[in-house]
Amino acid sequence: MKVFVVGSNGYLGSAVARALESGSMDIRRVSSRPGPGVLHLDLSAPETFSYSHINAGDIVLMTAALSSPDICRDQYDVAYEINVVGTGHFIERCLALGARVIFFSSDTVYGPGNAECSETENCKPAGEYGLMKNEVETRFKDHLSLKVLRLSYVMSSEDKFMRYLSACVSDCKEAEIFHPMFRRAVYLGDLIDLITILCTSWDMTGYRIINVCGPELVSRVDMATMYRDIVSPGLHFTVVRPSDDFFMARPQVINMSNFAFQSILGRIPRTIRDAIYIAFGCQKGGIC
Repeated sequence: MKVFVVGSNGYLGSAVARALESGSMDIRRVSSRPGPGVLHLDLSAPETFSYSHINAGDIVLMTAALSSPDICRDQYDVAYEINVVGTGHFIERCLALGARVIFFSSDTVYGPGNAECSETENCKPAGEYGLMKNEVETRFKDHLSLKVLRLSYVMSSEDKFMRYLSACVSDCKEAEIFHPMFRRAVYLGDLIDLITILCTSWDMTGYRIINVCGPELVSRVDMATMYRDIVSPGLHFTVVRPSDDFFMARPQVINMSNFAFQSILGRIPRTIRDAIYIAFGCQKGGIC
């Protein structure tokens, strides 16, 4: 069995590929950016991909997408061609070859709300990105060889927000933190554990849609405060309320339940506070 990581140069794809390789899986990297040992895939022209590499029983991790809400809104036609048309074509070809697909979706398919959303909840997508993810999910909703991961914000020392905080400290700049924005943010290591289980025990896992989220709602202000208290007391930040347009594609609150995720992991996902200690190599009770 081979595992194809589509989007292997991205934040999630590169981390997943490294982790699975260290576990001795046969990993094939797939990206729009050519490179040694990388299979080329242009999702705006998916018919040009060399599908002869994919065999029955292989697993395809579909992490690639244009994920910026602003790009999906301002360059809708381009984003739709990649996120829906190209992605759908590629997934369909992989499934037709007998491969199994793990599609990386988003919590934005649920839309805003304080109440916990389970995987059976009716979707009310927020923004163009959420609509695109929901359209792909709907297209393949009855295919038993496809699993959907609805991701909350995936936190690590290398995620965009943490890198922004680190850069502000290094440059002695005050960070601007948008608020309110609450998510059930999840630690990258827990996501990798989930993917490892799915890749090695596909038939043992009956869930087809899985909310990938942490045990509690946290805001960006909460995360910045934890970073300051645990990693760098030199961080200074100010709280900013974005314009109403900002929240059209980025709801103030998205709340998901994680029963399926917890059941597959066999444990409670880590809190973001614990994840920061792990991600930055800190000892509890002290500053890194």
